[in-house]
Amino acid sequence: SYLTRQGQEVWSELRGTYAGHEVPQFSIHRGRLQKLIYDAVTDRIGPEAVLTGRRLAGFVQDEGGVTAHFTDSVEGGAGLTAPGDVLICADGIHSQGRRTFYPDEGAPSWQGVAMWRGAAEWPVWLDGESMAIGGGLGGKFVLYPIAPAKDGKQLTNWVVNIRIKDPAVSGPPPDNWSRQVP
Repeated sequence: SYLTRQGQEVWSELRGTYAGHEVPQFSIHRGRLQKLIYDAVTDRIGPEAVLTGRRLAGFVQDEGGVTAHFTDSVEGGAGLTAPGDVLICADGIHSQGRRTFYPDEGAPSWQGVAMWRGAAEWPVWLDGESMAIGGGLGGKFVLYPIAPAKDGKQLTNWVVNIRIKDPAVSGPPPDNWSRQVP
């Protein structure tokens, strides 16, 4: 549902199986999704197949497969070269894969909006599966569940979007995904 600042419904629609689709729509905590993927990978090909603290630096592809080159993004130690059949570049908004395949694309488009995100155990809202977006172009609040309800509460994600600058006048601030706040 999309709501005004005062909570009046502007627009609402069903999603997933409720809208007649064959598959449901659901939201999940990013850490839980990563853990599900990690568990599936380690169950199928072993825990030694997962390396962390590496950043994709580049890759070469030929008829024999792909060879990826990684840097040590934690300790600054020696890099790593790894051969494989395929390379899936799911390395974020500043993806080396994206820069390789689309070198002229430039930086991601910034619309002058800063976003603050969080998750909290919260009383079940409406049916426990609903998403709400309230506000307008200058500021917006988004709320949706990311875990099943248990004992009348559920993990709920919230996002506050505020337009902080005019993108035609000011560029984006430096990235600070993991900046600690007081």
